[in-house]
Amino acid sequence: MKRIYLAFVSLVSVLLAAGCFEDKGNYEYADVNQLVIEEGEQKTTITLGETLEITPTIRFVNGKGNAERLVYKWSFSDDGYTQPDWNTLNFRWTPDRVMPTRHLELEITDPVTGIKYYEDYSCTVKSVYNDTGILVLSEKDGRTEFSFIKFFASKTIINSNDMAVPYGYVEYPDAYTGGNGEYLPEGPLGMSQHFCSDPTTIGQILAITRNGAVDINGMDFMKEIVLSGEFDGGAYPAGLDYVADALFMSLVDLVTDSQGHLYGRLKNTTELFHSGTFLPDRISLDGEELSGCRFIHAQSDYLKACMVYDSEKHRLLMIGDGVMNSNPLGVYLLEDPAKMPEGFVSVADMGDVEVLWIGAAQNGSMLGLDYTIIFEKDGKCFCQEFSLEKDWYSFVYTVENAHVYEIEGLPAAPTCICASTYRNVRGSVFLAVGKELYVFDRDNSERGIVKYGAFRANVVSMDNGGFNARWLAMGLDDGSVLLLNAVKCDNPDNRYVYYDSMREIEKMPPYKESDGSLTEWPVNQGDPVTFGKVVNIQLKK
Repeated sequence: MKRIYLAFVSLVSVLLAAGCFEDKGNYEYADVNQLVIEEGEQKTTITLGETLEITPTIRFVNGKGNAERLVYKWSFSDDGYTQPDWNTLNFRWTPDRVMPTRHLELEITDPVTGIKYYEDYSCTVKSVYNDTGILVLSEKDGRTEFSFIKFFASKTIINSNDMAVPYGYVEYPDAYTGGNGEYLPEGPLGMSQHFCSDPTTIGQILAITRNGAVDINGMDFMKEIVLSGEFDGGAYPAGLDYVADALFMSLVDLVTDSQGHLYGRLKNTTELFHSGTFLPDRISLDGEELSGCRFIHAQSDYLKACMVYDSEKHRLLMIGDGVMNSNPLGVYLLEDPAKMPEGFVSVADMGDVEVLWIGAAQNGSMLGLDYTIIFEKDGKCFCQEFSLEKDWYSFVYTVENAHVYEIEGLPAAPTCICASTYRNVRGSVFLAVGKELYVFDRDNSERGIVKYGAFRANVVSMDNGGFNARWLAMGLDDGSVLLLNAVKCDNPDNRYVYYDSMREIEKMPPYKESDGSLTEWPVNQGDPVTFGKVVNIQLKK
């Protein structure tokens, strides 16, 4: 961004009107030849460990000028920080710490005329982990490992589909131990990503194990807190053996123990990940302690509430986010038969069924979410969908747009399931049966399932989260991780394996039209990487 510090009205100023300069002193007309600083293509956002290089080009307006007499100075405009080796036209610096976005200013002075020219650059130094990628929680050699696979994506048009194609990757096995100098507790169970209302803060990840739950900073993967310390008295209450799952909202945080009992807290502020303490008492409904509860995680707080599946009494429950009434940790039964739309089948009325998976997704509405229930009954697999909408003023929730489909064509009951977190963008449900992966399009249910492919080992964990659900991250029981395309992948022409930690599978698009940053598809490089027994993988939100 160019700035003019002083404009002077004279014949010379007319000739120099396009400039960005500060004028001091007297000079001869022959000495004046305004210069223009051309930015060019500069990479001003780097990852810690990289070198920030800026190479501007100087162009004299009235032909060739005397560049040898120019004096250069680079400094940060907010505090004036500079270094002696920055007094050159080309800027080169290797930062030793993470830096939020700051304005770096280039000042060029012509000592003969006293004219100063300025150019500003917005520079950012990110953590090596503050990027798009796959989080991996696994068990290896008896220890819990928290790893990260960072990848870089280019917006690319392939077969008329708008895709973001990963073209490079960096693996950080057991990133937590490397930075913290300690191992996570043993017995990994899963992860829960959570956020706060401070827009300058990166989300955090709770690593959940049988021997403790540890909150990890989403930017540098350093340990923030141990969850047991967030309970009243600084320890889990009697009867809570370990935290098995967690769901964090804006004001209300919830956890379950191994038996599905619920514990909660009302936070003091939405701008912190942790504030206040968890209550020692279990959450009840109608005076009875709940058990067998499973959270239905949603990548949105539109509802100001969360849905919970009570697997013991086969019912869906709602818990408010501190706004439903005077009891912010109150539980409410969702399935009022008198208020259910046609086509809705209550979980309690499904009979002898096994609920295999329940997922939530944004549906494009500011006041609702879509839910998908995959269940097995009489040897058949079914999918039920419905929308949950709220009244903005009363916080009354209503079920709408209910449908039930049979998922035909699976060779057996699915062993691993996931679906897009953006229902209005992607209708796909991914169902793994052992080594085989299938796709069910909820917008084309009569077509049945379509086989995506068969892989070298059984699928144990999948995630189709992340912005617009473009990718499918998949963990196999041989300890490897894959990244697949999830855009219109019911079409065989769009089934790509962008990344394979074992360096064995790679199928990239045959045609590309990139934004200029991608010159060729990557090739499998380096030695194979395995992560032990993969327990849970998630795309970093």
